[in-house]
Amino acid sequence: MRQTLLRGSALLLGGILLGMLLLMAAYALPTEPIRKHLGESLLCFDGSDGMPETDDETLVKTYSSTWLDIRTDLVMMLIAAYDSDASPWEQALENRMYNDTERYYRLSERLAAVAHGVGKDAEPAYSYGRYWHGYLVLLKPLLMLCSYMDIRMLNVLAQGTLLLYLIVQLKKKGARCIPALGAALAVLQAWLLPLCLQYSTAWLTALAAMCLLVRFQSRFEKDGVVLFFFGTGMVTSYVDFLTYPLITFGLPCVLWLMLEKERQKNALLLLVQLALAWGIGYAGMWAGKWLLVLLFGRAGEGSMILAAMEERGLSAAVSPWSAILRNGSVLWRKPYKLALLCVTIWMIVRLIRLGKNRRKVSWNLAMALLITAAMPLAWYAVMNNHSHVHYFFTYRNLAISVFALGCLASLLLEDKRKANEKGLPV
Repeated sequence: MRQTLLRGSALLLGGILLGMLLLMAAYALPTEPIRKHLGESLLCFDGSDGMPETDDETLVKTYSSTWLDIRTDLVMMLIAAYDSDASPWEQALENRMYNDTERYYRLSERLAAVAHGVGKDAEPAYSYGRYWHGYLVLLKPLLMLCSYMDIRMLNVLAQGTLLLYLIVQLKKKGARCIPALGAALAVLQAWLLPLCLQYSTAWLTALAAMCLLVRFQSRFEKDGVVLFFFGTGMVTSYVDFLTYPLITFGLPCVLWLMLEKERQKNALLLLVQLALAWGIGYAGMWAGKWLLVLLFGRAGEGSMILAAMEERGLSAAVSPWSAILRNGSVLWRKPYKLALLCVTIWMIVRLIRLGKNRRKVSWNLAMALLITAAMPLAWYAVMNNHSHVHYFFTYRNLAISVFALGCLASLLLEDKRKANEKGLPV
């Protein structure tokens, strides 16, 4: 335990230091090539190609699950393109962007102004220092070489490759969680995630974490996986713009519970350890940025960060139950209801056919999966303001619930004779 605490502390301090160094390197890059490629990207938004994308683009009308958060993508590009004479250190602390109040709700116009020559340290400017904005480490170099459209297509290739690798590796291991993963992908609307930079940070982190867990399973079994989840929480805090970060814990955690056959009898204890590790890593990394801003940033920046985060959290103006219902309503549509009905009928038939040959599931593992499935509801209750306002993407945390319940169903509906014959891990 003591050794784990020491290694965790070293990992956190090292992560904060490395995070600042990488951001400083990103801010040291010239912004002129970025502006050039932002100019090429404007046709997405100004209507010059005849089909402008709006700040709240919905690919399937009336379906919030297909809402692309173009607005936040524009904010990310505005931060990446902000030109300043301030040192990389100051820029990494403040993460400023051009913020013309007359164009506040017309972000594409602000992007056009930046692309067409708004000068260094352009005012008015807005500081977004309450987040790390670690995505800039990749976004700024990419924008030096590519347009927004190019980055989207690269994102399609990257996410598709990782997902294909994960499924192939799970298939090789004979894992029983692939159907449940498919259901989670349907909830996530994984097909549209590459088209939105904002949505991609958490999903890429979760995908990469699951790929690593499957690829290096034996190594993690030997050396322990707690520090891995600690690091995953840190990375999430570093790169994510507060979207649906819980999936970087929930999806990898359920996957690990299903893969770890020898430890399934202690699944509840393992769940607590992994949840604490991820949560401390996530909160510790965020606190690191806040402390840096408080100590070295402009006067008042630290208190502004705390006020902003308090606003995003528990709010008396919105009840926790209201936030939960609003997120759930995204999936309470006819296609999802029909899919649920079909799956329920199939499960009932399967249970009848199995009879006494149904595999018995460890009570410990079943409870761990059920608790994990309930975590998104707890997240909505605590982060009720943010979850209520941004329900069109925070609902994706429910993919954890679907994955966990789907995995539990796959265990309950397994023929114990075939499981014993094949020696499957789940």
